[in-house]
Amino acid sequence: MILSIPAILSHLKSRKDRIFFLLLSYILSLILFIAFVRLEVFLIFFLSCLVGSAPMGVKPQRIKQTLFWNSCIILALLSEAENITKDFSRFERPVLYPHLEGVTTWIRERTPRQSIILANFGLSPSLLAYAQRGIVLHPKYESKDMREKIKEFTETLFENSEEPFYRYCLKNEADYYVHTLGTFQDRSSYSWSYMADRLRPLKESLAERFEYGLSLKRFHWVHDEGKYRIYRVIEPKQIHRARLFRREGDRFFEKGLFEEAKQKYDEAFKLNPNDPQVYFSLARLFNKTGASEKAIQATKEGLKRISDFGFWIADRIEK
Repeated sequence: MILSIPAILSHLKSRKDRIFFLLLSYILSLILFIAFVRLEVFLIFFLSCLVGSAPMGVKPQRIKQTLFWNSCIILALLSEAENITKDFSRFERPVLYPHLEGVTTWIRERTPRQSIILANFGLSPSLLAYAQRGIVLHPKYESKDMREKIKEFTETLFENSEEPFYRYCLKNEADYYVHTLGTFQDRSSYSWSYMADRLRPLKESLAERFEYGLSLKRFHWVHDEGKYRIYRVIEPKQIHRARLFRREGDRFFEKGLFEEAKQKYDEAFKLNPNDPQVYFSLARLFNKTGASEKAIQATKEGLKRISDFGFWIADRIEK
C-alpha cells in the first residue's frame, strides 16, 4: 500500500490535490489507528508526508505558523517514539523461528499422530502446520468459544495450583503442553500476565513452575528446545495404572522376585514418571541388590518430586 503512494501522487496535477490526498489518507489512518492500535505505521507515514510537504509553496507570512504546527507534530511523533521504545515486546514475533524447527521435529517424531498439542495461540498454528498435530488454541477471535478458551488458558496458567490448568488440559484433550520461556517473567502490557490480570503473580504460580522446571505432579518435562519447553500431560488413567504396576512390583519385591519387581517399576515409571513412590521403590530395590549408586540417585529423584523442599534437599545432596 505504501509503495503505491508515489504513483498516486504523480497522477495528481496540483499541489492542493496532493495535500488533500495526504490529508484525507492521514484522517483515514487516524480513524483506523484509534480502532486498531497496530496500524500506527500508516498514521506515522502519512503524518510524516504532511510534515514534509507543508512548507513547500507556503506564503512568507505563513511560514512561522506552518513551522509552529510542524514542530508540534514532530514533538508528538517523538513522544510516541518514546512510548514505543519503552515496550518493544509488542513488536516481537510471536514465534521464535530459530527454535521452532527443533520443537516441531521432536513433536512429529516422538508423539503419536493423534496427539493434541496445547500452546499459546501465537505458537499453535505453526505446530499445526509443521508438526502436523491437532491444536487447542488458534488466533482467530471470531468464535466466542475460542475467546473463552484463550481466557481460561491464560487465567489457569497463573493460578497457584496445577489442578485448574490440568482440568483445562483434560477438558480439551491436550496430550502435550508447549511452554514458551519468558511467559512468567514478562510484565509488559502485551504479556500473558497482563492479560490474566496477574502482573503480580500469585506465589508459586503454575507459570513459574513451568518456567523454572520446579516439581510438578500432573505434567512431565520431556524436552527442551531453546525458548520452548515441552511437557507431557499425565492422564488420570495413566496415574491409576502406574499405581497398580508399582503395587505389583512391591508384592514381587516382598517375595524376593527382584527382576519381576524391576519390570513392574519400569512400567509404572513409563506411565507416570512424576510419582515419587516409584523412585523410592526402585531405590529400595537397588539397595537390596547392591547397586548403591543407583539407589542414591533414585532417592534424589524421588525427593525432587515430593515438593520444592524435597527438590531443595536433593539439590544440596548433589552438591
